[in-house]
Amino acid sequence: MTQKRKTQTKDKIYTALLTLLKKYDIQHISILELCQTAKINRTTFYNHYGSQYDVLEEMAASYINHTALAAKKAIDSNPNFDAVITALLPDTLSDEQKHSISLLVQYGTVGIIENWIKNNCSPSYSQETKLILFAAGNACNFTK
Repeated sequence: MTQKRKTQTKDKIYTALLTLLKKYDIQHISILELCQTAKINRTTFYNHYGSQYDVLEEMAASYINHTALAAKKAIDSNPNFDAVITALLPDTLSDEQKHSISLLVQYGTVGIIENWIKNNCSPSYSQETKLILFAAGNACNFTK
């Protein structure tokens, strides 16, 4: 199988899974239903994946990698990103403490997003956003 064809098949499976996830939880999606939606046969599916969970895991990993690369690019292009966070912290903290809290906020956010994806994007993205803002805010405010 050529790389182009393999990519096209995986794209069909991804699209089908996303379509089905709008209607059903992952545990209620069968391989047969996924294959029918993707318009592929089951053998083709099993040439690439062992289950619908494997597809979701690969999609999540891809999303996380792309998000991490985009975040790294944004951070690299704005060397003051750390300064933005540390400026919110009280002056009573040392520079080392401020930097540590800044890293906690930045990397902790990525961890929260990764966990959210692994949990089938539950709770809703708006609830998850509130959780991230709450956690980041408390990390910045716990020393005040």
